[in-house]
Amino acid sequence: MSRSLFFGRSAALASLVFVLVPALAAAQPATPAQFTEAVTAPPAPDADDTVWQVTLGGTLNMGNSRSLQLSATNHFQIRRDVHQFTFDLTFMYGIASLRDATTQQFGDWNANAQNLNGRIRYDVFLDADDALFGVVVGRNDPFAGLDFRFQGQLGYMRNLFTEHEAQHRLWFEIGADVTYDDRYPNPLCAAPPAGVTITPATCAGSDMRSYLLPGDELQPSARLYVGYDNHMNAEWTYRTGVEGLIDLRGDPHWRNVRLNWTNNLTLTVADHLGVTLTFNLLFDGEPVPGREEVDTQTILGLTYTLL
Repeated sequence: MSRSLFFGRSAALASLVFVLVPALAAAQPATPAQFTEAVTAPPAPDADDTVWQVTLGGTLNMGNSRSLQLSATNHFQIRRDVHQFTFDLTFMYGIASLRDATTQQFGDWNANAQNLNGRIRYDVFLDADDALFGVVVGRNDPFAGLDFRFQGQLGYMRNLFTEHEAQHRLWFEIGADVTYDDRYPNPLCAAPPAGVTITPATCAGSDMRSYLLPGDELQPSARLYVGYDNHMNAEWTYRTGVEGLIDLRGDPHWRNVRLNWTNNLTLTVADHLGVTLTFNLLFDGEPVPGREEVDTQTILGLTYTLL
């Protein structure tokens, strides 16, 4: 396809911003989804590659609504022979001011999103299409009821299809995950029966029983991941991946399934510079009590490739 069909690189950028910014502004502030997998373009089997990318994004609303959200992402990947090391760090923070229904005046600015995710991964390639890997993940997200979440993962990766010249890849991963959650707030109170009131500070009920829930949880899971990466041309790149975690603690906990879906669309507008639209969705079959099962995150940002 010739470049003229896109009306030039500048016109393509303007079209992307025109279409995506209204959708981003209309989206409700959401708890950021956990980055579960780095879906970067695969290196050539015999190449020594280094990639370092930084993405900055955010939204600002003033007037009838007042809110500010900022996000920053760091991705670093290094490949040497059969060894590959990946480090990802993501931070998002949002504040909002609500209008009083009586006075119609805006109140104080308060945090409505706060999320920090870190991820370290090591792969050792058995051949061009097979690898063993280990992953360590850390997450802080009080709005999702997590003071701290730690995940350790081990598994096997297999490329189902790769076309290195076109940067086209489909792969899957299978393995195990152990998740430790330090819940927020602490103490965490269960919902009492009808007609029973509790004191939130101690979770003590008027029936003299305790409704205090454990402040932490350990969950072993089976893990399956499917990823797809398509560099459509020199300007456009689309990456997506779905991770499934199935609780192994036995009935009825085996019904507890966590699904993490990541999407990334990037338009390269100049050397080392691109515009990125990211959409992530988190589903937790058994969320922290008092929290929703689904979290979503939509970010429009600028990406700069340092290496």
